[in-house]
Amino acid sequence: MVALHRYQREPRQGDLLIATPKMTDPNFDRTVVYILDHNEGGSLGIVINRSTELDVLEIFPDVADRVAYPRVVFQGGPVQPEVVIAIGSIRKDLIADDLSSLDDILLQPATRQISLDDTDNLDLVASLRMFSGYAGWGPGQLTGEIKAGAWLVVTGLDDDVFSPTPQDVWSTVLRRQDSDLAILAGYPRDVNLN
Repeated sequence: MVALHRYQREPRQGDLLIATPKMTDPNFDRTVVYILDHNEGGSLGIVINRSTELDVLEIFPDVADRVAYPRVVFQGGPVQPEVVIAIGSIRKDLIADDLSSLDDILLQPATRQISLDDTDNLDLVASLRMFSGYAGWGPGQLTGEIKAGAWLVVTGLDDDVFSPTPQDVWSTVLRRQDSDLAILAGYPRDVNLN
């Protein structure tokens, strides 16, 4: 039996939620959600492993050269799909410097939510990823889903958000965990076909 209780903690900004086989909502089947905010008022995140066919060049031609491969808009979640959230990795040569010119949400030391309206911000960006919509939970809702075993919480890496193979992120993140969790990476989509 796999001991998953230590992965059922409260998430923090920059953590990942990994959908388990207990997840019944098709919006989140085999998803990995990057947590943007989690507090007593609720939780906000973006699905990082669901790319679309929508080319970023068609929508945001001015920043397309900074967008990480694949250069498409990702399906960030079922809430407000008309809203685009841009996540940027900060140039490594600037991480130690004062980044006070970016007053957006700090996710991890090298990853921030970026405003595309401020072109000064773009000079700080090594790469971008665009997400249409987001995942949101009301007060206590995400904590309940985690306790029910629908989500596992692990520490995220900046590379997870910008993976060139987003379809593999779910299994890649699971495989890098200890053996209790890594075993889930091989869990079949349909256990009846196992």
